[in-house]
Amino acid sequence: MILLPAIDLMGGKCVRLTRGEKDKCTVYADQPEKMAVRWAGTGAKWLHVIDLDAALEQRCFANRPAVRAILGAVAMKVEVGGGIRTSEQIRDYLREGVSRVIVGTGVLESRVFAREIFSEFGERVAVSIDSANGRVAVKGWTDYTGLGTVEAALRMREDGAKVIIFTDIRRDGMLSEPNFDMMAEVSDAVDAEVICAGGVSLVEHVEKLESLGRKNLNGAIIGKALYEGTFDLDAAVKRFPQ
Repeated sequence: MILLPAIDLMGGKCVRLTRGEKDKCTVYADQPEKMAVRWAGTGAKWLHVIDLDAALEQRCFANRPAVRAILGAVAMKVEVGGGIRTSEQIRDYLREGVSRVIVGTGVLESRVFAREIFSEFGERVAVSIDSANGRVAVKGWTDYTGLGTVEAALRMREDGAKVIIFTDIRRDGMLSEPNFDMMAEVSDAVDAEVICAGGVSLVEHVEKLESLGRKNLNGAIIGKALYEGTFDLDAAVKRFPQ
C-alpha cells in the first residue's frame, strides 16, 4: 500500500480545510517545503500536493512558487492537482519535475479532453473523483454533477484513466475513517489503480483498506491526521514498506 502524505496549499502556506470549506482553514506551516522535508524523512516515497487556491478560484499555478520550493526540497515523487484545465498546463507541471498531475473538473466536464490527456500522458495523470452521498463534486467541491461515484469511475476508465483517486467529501478532514464500502465498490468496478482519500486517520485504517483484498486498491492519502498527530507515518512506512 503506497502512502501519500498530503500538503494543501493556500496563500503560499500549508493548510488543511474541513470538508473543503474555505472558512474552516487551519494553517500548519508558513513554508510548505519544510513540511515536505519532514514527510520525506519518514521514508514515504510519494507526496500529494493540492493547490487549493487554484482549485477554488479556477486559476492554475496560483501557488506555483510553493510547489517549486517543494520540488526543490525533496527527492520524493510529487503529484500535484488544482485548477488544471489544459494539456499545456499538465506539460508545464511535468517539465518542472512533477511526477503525476491530478485532474478533476476538466475531465469530468469534457470527455474529449479526458480522452486526449489520458491517451497522451497515461499514468502521469490521475483523475480525482470526489463525492458526497454518491454524488460527484467539481470546481473545488463547490458544485455537483449529475454523475454517481461508480458511474464517474466507469466513464473515466472508459476514457482511458489509469489512476483514480477517490475522496468521500463528508469524511475529509473529519478524522473519522475512510468509506470502506465505497472503496471496495469502486475498486471492483474499474481495472485501474485506485487511491483512497478522505478519513484515513490511523495506521489501522490502511491495514483495513489492504484487508479488503482489492489488488488495484494500492494507495492511501493522509492529510489532517498527520498534522493532528493521530496518524504515525513513521510506523506506517515500516508496516507498509514503500
